[in-house]
Amino acid sequence: MNPYNLLGITSNATRQEINAAYRKFAIKYHPDRTTADEAPRLFAEYSEAYEILSDPKLRAAYDQFGHKGLQDIQWKPTDPAEVFFQFFGSNNPYDYLLPSRNATEFARLTKPNPPIPNEPLEVELSAPLSDFVFGHTRMATGVRRLLGGKTEEVQLACRIHPGMADGTRIVFPKLGHADQEGSEPADAIVTVTTQPHLLYARFGSDLVYTQNITLVDALIGRKFKVPLMDGRVLPMHLTDIAAPGYKICINGEGVPIWDDVHNEIVGKGNLYIEFSVDWPINRSDEIWNQLVAAFQNKQ
Repeated sequence: MNPYNLLGITSNATRQEINAAYRKFAIKYHPDRTTADEAPRLFAEYSEAYEILSDPKLRAAYDQFGHKGLQDIQWKPTDPAEVFFQFFGSNNPYDYLLPSRNATEFARLTKPNPPIPNEPLEVELSAPLSDFVFGHTRMATGVRRLLGGKTEEVQLACRIHPGMADGTRIVFPKLGHADQEGSEPADAIVTVTTQPHLLYARFGSDLVYTQNITLVDALIGRKFKVPLMDGRVLPMHLTDIAAPGYKICINGEGVPIWDDVHNEIVGKGNLYIEFSVDWPINRSDEIWNQLVAAFQNKQ
């Protein structure tokens, strides 16, 4: 019997590794815990292997001369029950049920492994910007794993309230994966994101609308119209020079501000109008003539 092979460890195993190996096998093959025919023999062999490797002198004798080295020093194995008692402080493998100093250790060693928790079902839902402005309910679809390799499609009704933050995660309890024996079904989680909009960009509770203008418009000004999210059209008049970074703020025409505590709208963000100037690629008589004519008209 090679004690290293028996305990499943290497010849340079540490004391911690030796203890861990003996702990596992001693609990498993204790005669009071199993009725297997080979249990008494295995219990004794694991005890002997542990006793040899846990004693520095015995281990050195075995490493150098094998079992003959142990015979030469007239070593005899200790009773397995005594080894068990010295290691655990009790001969009762069920002692963890008693209020003793070994209860915590025995409970940890002998209780069954906890079931593997199920994984949450992650679903992504991309919704139009209008849903985050006016509110809407949309369905998200996911496929959850079940026991026995089965799957099931789940329909998740996602209520998008006005002002909901981009990237909000909506939790549906126990509608996630349920393919692990003995574990509660996990949750389904839907992450709601905002689809890109043709006219607007969203920044929190604010909206940004980009108005394209010519170089002449940027210098002289012009009238234009801004379509709003609710269908209204807002007439605007650019009177200032649209220098780089220039923008116009329209208060209260952005995304609603939602109060999660009271579940109500408590305000609205702003709408910012930015200007994209169509700069000419080449200097031409046409551009020059437009600028001259524009300034003459101003005078």
